Amino acid sequence: MIRFAEKPKTEQLIEIAAVGDDSFARSLGYYSGPIQLNPDPILQSQAGNRGIDLFTEMEDKDPNIFSDLQTRKLAVVGLDWEIIPGSEDPRDAAPAEFAGEVLGGLRGFADDLYELLDAVGKGYAASEILWAARPDGRIGIAAIKSRHQRRFLFDVDAGLRLLSDADSSQGTLVPPRKFLVHTFQGAHENPYGRGVLSRIYWYYWFKKNALKFWALYQEKFGSPTPVGKYPPGTDAGPRNALLATLNALQQETGVIIPNTMTIEFLEAQQRGRLSSYDNFMDYLDRQCTKAILGQTLTTGEGARTGSLALGRVHAEVRQDILEADAASLAEVLNGQLIPWLTDWNFQVTVYPTFVFKVDPPEDQGQAVLRDRALQAMGVPIPKSYVQRKYGIPDPEGEDDVLIPVPTAIATGTGIGAPAFAEGDLDRILRDTDGLLDAAAARGGRAVDAIAREVLAAVKKKTRWGRLNRP
Repeated sequence: MIRFAEKPKTEQLIEIAAVGDDSFARSLGYYSGPIQLNPDPILQSQAGNRGIDLFTEMEDKDPNIFSDLQTRKLAVVGLDWEIIPGSEDPRDAAPAEFAGEVLGGLRGFADDLYELLDAVGKGYAASEILWAARPDGRIGIAAIKSRHQRRFLFDVDAGLRLLSDADSSQGTLVPPRKFLVHTFQGAHENPYGRGVLSRIYWYYWFKKNALKFWALYQEKFGSPTPVGKYPPGTDAGPRNALLATLNALQQETGVIIPNTMTIEFLEAQQRGRLSSYDNFMDYLDRQCTKAILGQTLTTGEGARTGSLALGRVHAEVRQDILEADAASLAEVLNGQLIPWLTDWNFQVTVYPTFVFKVDPPEDQGQAVLRDRALQAMGVPIPKSYVQRKYGIPDPEGEDDVLIPVPTAIATGTGIGAPAFAEGDLDRILRDTDGLLDAAAARGGRAVDAIAREVLAAVKKKTRWGRLNRP
């Protein structure tokens, strides 16, 4: 039985948790007059008067953080993109074509996308659009210029305000359709977002200070301490000369002293292992990489404990982050840039859509099996397709072509083993038959069918006279 609830009351139709003039909400410290303050806990407790420049410092001074952020941003910038019409109506094709022409012809558009992705690290990013009239009478884009986050504030309505000579405390509201704003993981009451640099600050802080102690450790234990000895009753002059000689040992390869004095080297006993610093620094780097990239295998973890299976899991995590970043940036373009550009030039009911082509990386081994199966089914596969798909260049001459040689099927990998000698062919055929029988027993019918086709081709070539040899 369906029951109809009564209509919503007035208090249910209005916003009651807005900031407005609520003194308690303002007492929480997130608002100052009409301005929303950045609620990031790291900026509030650690930045001091540096503000968001603290995050800039982290990226500039730590190569590992810079590299990971650059990798994450370049992964999005390197994607192909297209602008599709808002509907199947032929009239909606022109706005999409025009937007694609403008953005495709915009010099440095990839750099503009890269700058907008600065929000991933710092929480938000702002870029100014320079509109320009085109010879055909339409409005295009001359440039998109990124602006430093330190120059902007947001008001209680999430409006972007520019700090300038006109107003350096609360700023002035920017004109509409002028600035692109990308917010990373923002909220209704937090247009500043919260970037990943905020989440890894303490790892950065520990690493920065650990480097200081590591340098002191190296200075103390990296080389022995010279000890000078002089006979009793030696005057102050020779003693000072001996001390100067000891100091000179740090820069010189040899020194001269009287035969009445001696110099020995004191080997300091290390109370800690040098590797402890190395392991600690490596741990801090890995935590930062996990927060930025979602995994560590592709940036160094694999050199220590990597495996094919672990690499595939990590690649899937990276793919999730890539798709999320691409969707976030596309939302900025589809919610701001594309509608603005369209409204300047067309009257439409449905806007075009900017789309990043985010395709997961294809398993080359599975692609080979699929292409072989399609070929066996009679599907014509062009040579150019194979070369383009697998990155095979055109041969430079007849002598630059490898002779086709059958390969044994390696257990557990699905990848061909190295080429075998002609005398081993019969043994390899027997082993292959055994592997195929085992695969069939496990229910691998698809793999079994393909493998038997390969085996039949090998046997056929054998009947032709030992691997096509005359």
